[in-house]
Amino acid sequence: MFCTKCGKDNPDDSKFCVACGAALSEPAPDQQPQQNEEAPPQPEQTRIIQNPPEPEQPKQQPGTVANEVVMAVLAYFIFFIPLLAAPEDKFARYHANQGLICVLAAIALGIVRAIFFVIFWGALWRVFSLIFNLAWLGWAALWIMGIINAAQAKTKPVPVIGELFTLIK
Repeated sequence: MFCTKCGKDNPDDSKFCVACGAALSEPAPDQQPQQNEEAPPQPEQTRIIQNPPEPEQPKQQPGTVANEVVMAVLAYFIFFIPLLAAPEDKFARYHANQGLICVLAAIALGIVRAIFFVIFWGALWRVFSLIFNLAWLGWAALWIMGIINAAQAKTKPVPVIGELFTLIK
């Protein structure tokens, strides 16, 4: 079956052209051979096309893997972006929850650091400051692991804090 748009020869059972993606129409009923009768062999048609059109690249539609991954990665920077842009996407919602947990862990770490600064101001603060700086590095590593999981299209929780609770369902 030849495509009426680009002229490409397609398998008879194709519904769309393999070259340009145009819908292929079936031959009219009077052109189709009856099942009881055997159609006489017809010579192959050759058609020369001087400049065939370039096949169009498929555009990313909502719900495709690339869009889901982008939404999931954005969730670790601003957790509510996937909730606004793709509210039905379960993958993006999962990573929005993980991103929110990372944000809350950073806030909690900052609050505890501020409390320790007030209580242990002075020489002892230097020791606690070192401990909190290491804790921030650990938090950054967990955050990066979440981004990597989202970029690889995995629904793996952030280690240590990712399985604590689910705020976004």
